[in-house]
Amino acid sequence: MSPRLDSCVALSSQPLDLLNNRFSCQQRLLKPAQFKAVFDRNITRAGNAAFLLLALPNNGHYSRLGLVVGKKALKSAVARNAVKRIVREQFRHHRFSCPIDLIFLAKSGINAVEAALLAGELGRQFARLDKRLVELMK
Repeated sequence: MSPRLDSCVALSSQPLDLLNNRFSCQQRLLKPAQFKAVFDRNITRAGNAAFLLLALPNNGHYSRLGLVVGKKALKSAVARNAVKRIVREQFRHHRFSCPIDLIFLAKSGINAVEAALLAGELGRQFARLDKRLVELMK
């Protein structure tokens, strides 16, 4: 058996909840039209001085995440990638009540926030956003 096939077999034998904990392509906003839809029609937003979250319910089975972390907010590519990793990890762990398209938009104040504080604040803002969406969807 080839190594690639072995890894597929190993994945299929894992418990379902471990497979659902992955961050697949289906959970990402990839196309400019997808980003534009959220920017134009978002129904709720949350955030602070460091970042902004824009949300739009979708008709799919998954919540999807788009990241906008520009050079204007963080000069260093290492810092930008670190922020993206933290956001993806928090998004992966949070289960929203309904499928949404979510955009994380970094502001210039994000460079002053430590990783642990950013992760905690993201968790709080995700919960706040989810609560608002549930109220709006009633």
